[in-house]
Amino acid sequence: MSKDSEKRRTAVRRSEARAARRVKQQSRKSRRKLVYFIGSGIFAAAIIVGLFLPSLPIGNLGSGVGAASYVDGIGVPQPIMSTAYHVDGKTVSYATLPPTSGDHWSSPAQCGFYDSKELSDEVIVHNMEHGNVVISYNLSDESQKSQLKELHSRLNGSSEWLVTRPYEKIPEGSIVLTAWGISDEILGVNEDRITSFVEAYSGNIFSAETKRLNRGIPCNNVPSMAK
Repeated sequence: MSKDSEKRRTAVRRSEARAARRVKQQSRKSRRKLVYFIGSGIFAAAIIVGLFLPSLPIGNLGSGVGAASYVDGIGVPQPIMSTAYHVDGKTVSYATLPPTSGDHWSSPAQCGFYDSKELSDEVIVHNMEHGNVVISYNLSDESQKSQLKELHSRLNGSSEWLVTRPYEKIPEGSIVLTAWGISDEILGVNEDRITSFVEAYSGNIFSAETKRLNRGIPCNNVPSMAK
């Protein structure tokens, strides 16, 4: 083989090697750019979530947040009525008193302890549809009423998930705890049972509406026709 031929072959091999190195370098740069863009996107998404998540109306949800099934030993399941329509101004005939499901008015009650105003069933059923817990009481003993009011104020999540109202349709001296599709009737102020019920079912996702949203709707910031 002539020296000229050997030189040409060597030149070709070197040229091919340089081309291969350029391809590898370009490939590495492309991968770095892809990693950079993906990382930037994840970082931007994290910032957006961090900015908007605190504004979502979920608040202090209590230990029972997101409960999707009833807890054995806490309350008695009740039949769910066939419809849950908004029927503003109409009186609804409920399957139980207090009710635990059914048609209702379009504006729920705000959270709180109600001393004398009887919230209508059609209002508080909407609260329960949102995953709120309702305590209905008929207490003539002022000391028991004060005890219940004090308990309401210190229950976890009470300012976002709990409505406590006077209710003359139940026996005097009794309290009925209700959430969507479940209730518990007690005599007097049984703090352990009340606390267990509220903690188990605050923010539940029992109704079709809460299941669709996959969360409950707090009652501390909703427009209300009850106050």
